Amino acid sequence: MTFVRCPLLEEQEVKQRQSNLIHSYYVPKDVLNATFDSIDKEEGGRQEAIWRRENCKALPK
Repeated sequence: MTFVRCPLLEEQEVKQRQSNLIHSYYVPKDVLNATFDSIDKEEGGRQEAIWRRENCKALPK
């Protein structure tokens, strides 16, 4: 005698495992839509970080 699992139960378990992996986080729209173009480049310490980002260089530690 062999045990055959119900296909509907298997499908439900797969969906449940997938939904357990999905988590939602609130992200403000201004952060979600932020780009380097929207940053004030004249603001002090950000100039070097923006320059390094545009030139693909790492910031010193």
